[in-house]
Amino acid sequence: MRIVVHGATGAQGSPIVVALAKAGHEVAALSRHPQAVLEGATPVAATLDDQSSLADAYEGADVVFVHLPMPADPDAPGRWAGAVIGAVAAAGVGRVVLSSSGASLEESGPDPMLVARLSGMRRFHEGLTEVADSVVVLAPRLFLENLLLPFVSGPLLAEGVLAYPLAADKPISWTSHLDVAEAVVVAVDSDIPAGVYDIGPAGPLTRAPRPPLHATKAFVH
Repeated sequence: MRIVVHGATGAQGSPIVVALAKAGHEVAALSRHPQAVLEGATPVAATLDDQSSLADAYEGADVVFVHLPMPADPDAPGRWAGAVIGAVAAAGVGRVVLSSSGASLEESGPDPMLVARLSGMRRFHEGLTEVADSVVVLAPRLFLENLLLPFVSGPLLAEGVLAYPLAADKPISWTSHLDVAEAVVVAVDSDIPAGVYDIGPAGPLTRAPRPPLHATKAFVH
């Protein structure tokens, strides 16, 4: 199939490009920086603020994979979702695979920002279902790769302390970008029913025993 992948040069998109190409699909790698697209994919330049460029990129696609960045501008995701929905309708795309990129479509907690994000993701999903024949939502929670961010890996290497800004008793289903890529390869199949699928361990985790420092350093590097 011909599959358009949003954010193809990003942390979540690039493993998806590789996995889909390895599975034998024709991958159109959509990015603002098409010169950085990985081997095995066709680079396509388009931006979320330009619906016409998205519609051109989607033309002839069997599936579009999309996830939205988390910008400083709180109004941007709504604009981007509208542009994607309009482009899907204009190009007649039959199947869309949407990653929530950490948001649940069922619960958001008390934080107003999380409530707003949940509401926006629901509206995006509903809008896509009105213009595409089939919409699959993959809902990972926190990405394991976040543990490699400097504010986490720095204290880990210097002090042997893995600290992440979450309550110690909050259960989390940690997910790798590689796990999402494997799920996308399955989700593009038209035999997979439309709907919302949680991605992550069946039993969410809180704190694990502290590993030896040398093992931790090996993981980070």
